[in-house]
Amino acid sequence: MRRNLSDRLMRLVHFLPGLVLFTLTWAAGPAASANEPSDGQTTAVTVMTVQTASPTQTHRLLGRVEPIESVALRARIEGFLKARLFDEGEKVVQGQTLFQIERAPYQTALEQAQAQRLQAQAQRQNALADYRRKQDMQQKNLISQAELDQAEAASISAKAQVQLAQAAVDNAQRELGYTAIESPIDGVIGLSHYTRGNLVNPASGALAQVHQLDPIYVSLEISERALLPFRRDLKLGERTLQAALADTPHPRLVLSDGSQYAHTGQFTFLGNEVNPATDSIKIRARFDNPNHQLLPGQFVTLVIEQTRDQPALMVPQKALQKDRKGTFVLVVNAQNQVEERRIQLGETYDHQIEVTSGLQAGERVITQGLQKVRPGQTVSPMPAEAD
Repeated sequence: MRRNLSDRLMRLVHFLPGLVLFTLTWAAGPAASANEPSDGQTTAVTVMTVQTASPTQTHRLLGRVEPIESVALRARIEGFLKARLFDEGEKVVQGQTLFQIERAPYQTALEQAQAQRLQAQAQRQNALADYRRKQDMQQKNLISQAELDQAEAASISAKAQVQLAQAAVDNAQRELGYTAIESPIDGVIGLSHYTRGNLVNPASGALAQVHQLDPIYVSLEISERALLPFRRDLKLGERTLQAALADTPHPRLVLSDGSQYAHTGQFTFLGNEVNPATDSIKIRARFDNPNHQLLPGQFVTLVIEQTRDQPALMVPQKALQKDRKGTFVLVVNAQNQVEERRIQLGETYDHQIEVTSGLQAGERVITQGLQKVRPGQTVSPMPAEAD
């Protein structure tokens, strides 16, 4: 029995080293595979070499097309429409007659006013002659001073009647002119809201609308934050706002179907206050519109591109990682080992962001494969393809 116990102990002694070796190998195996692939190859990652550049920031903002000038044609007198002298949707020029109101009643009123003026002028001439005669008579003591004063008052009153008659003539001529409704601007006329034979007056509302379409405005509101670099680039100094705006980047337009508008614009207006409800400021740009492709009320996308004056160190946003300590990137050093770098960020430009500290030009940051590596690991870096 003692021999059997001794044999069992001997077998256990021979078995324990193998068990310990197996246990150590099993425990070390996963840790080694976490750092290196099981087949001995290093992990491939995509890297980008950090460089200084003058990046361009692109803003895409929704804007609305507005006419530079727009006029609602209205009747200034009452009368029946005798004629509509245009085709809806056609171009019109300043001074062109577009509606004609019946002239006859106003022509008659003018002739009556002219006749009353003649009558007043005759009475004035008679009163003046009577006053002059009585002046002579008073000098000869043939009439009293009171009678002379009455003649003088009659002469002054007759003069006032002439002036009233002249004012009536002027008013009648003006109202006769109002029978022809003209366009005060060059532009394109829209639909007519009244046809021939209708009675119109100042309360009738707009008879038609004329818009100036070339050039034309695009107005929009931009956030105060997005506008800050734009305002810094203005460099007003002693210049007027218009002169400063003339030196800003020319905006582009994208239409609702995604196509690019053929003409670039020029900023002409920058608001002088922030809308507290939207934290935005109104700006406006002017665009040539020779083919009338842009119409009032139309929505368009205005594209503003701002290029930074001073070069900056830039990295793509997809290379950034964050934790409780802040922002960091993974860098591949000269030995192709991964290093962690804590960085400070500046302004954002589209898909890139400025790095103010923590990196140097020429270093390689990992942009793809971040989840597969960790600091201290050896990797196989591959350069990123150019965008």
